[in-house]
Amino acid sequence: MEFGAACVGVVAPSGAVALIRLNRKWNVSVKASSPDGGISRFNGEDLKTPFSFGPADSALQVKGAPWAIKVYTKRHNPLTFKKSGYFLELEQGAFADVETDYDDEPKTISVGESVFLCAPGKSTAVNIRIKEKGKTDYKISLD
Repeated sequence: MEFGAACVGVVAPSGAVALIRLNRKWNVSVKASSPDGGISRFNGEDLKTPFSFGPADSALQVKGAPWAIKVYTKRHNPLTFKKSGYFLELEQGAFADVETDYDDEPKTISVGESVFLCAPGKSTAVNIRIKEKGKTDYKISLD
């Protein structure tokens, strides 16, 4: 009888990975403020993960953006204690400051780095700021 209980305990957590639903839709809003005072806005609604936004060939094209951001999902076995959920990665550009509802301070990421946004079934608002001295200031919101 103990053997049967042990099998259920091992099989159930490994099967739970497949049961996690990661199908959230995201709304993206980008506000670009140029140094000369011009403001441009770009919006995308109901974007399903995985998606990217920034320059051409992305779900939301932001004219003149020198960066690209990807939002994607990861599933892990709960026994490994790694986070499953939604992640954001800076694919192109220099640096980005990322802040979620769960953060005390913004996290700065560089190209190739990713940051955890939220767990499945949880909602969060994400604010991203990309600014270089003397260049366009980008304020991005995901919700």
